[in-house]
Amino acid sequence: MHLDSDDDLLCTFRRYLQRCGFSVFSTNSPSVCLERLWWNPPDLLILEPVLPDDRGQHVLSACLDEQGFPRVPVIALSRRSPHYFDRPIEPYHLKPIPVSALVTSIHSVLTRQFSLP
Repeated sequence: MHLDSDDDLLCTFRRYLQRCGFSVFSTNSPSVCLERLWWNPPDLLILEPVLPDDRGQHVLSACLDEQGFPRVPVIALSRRSPHYFDRPIEPYHLKPIPVSALVTSIHSVLTRQFSLP
């Protein structure tokens, strides 16, 4: 799943990732993202943590901290420095990021997630 306020970026990444064989649900709505995370958790979330009204931070907190909420690995993409946030986010990439670098990060996260006992 990919949550970002930039519709062009959502479209570009979705097309490229689908060509690489990934199934991608993209949204610019934190509410839709949270609902989808709850009812149909993806293997991973690509998240822009800087969204209006701190909604990206809310989604991040739900994924990492909220008891009973499905644990979903997060890849953060932002124009802000990682030092802007009150917690470390890993992996974290500054925008703009080449799509090929994002694919490498996705493979790394998924490999770690599915190789753990």
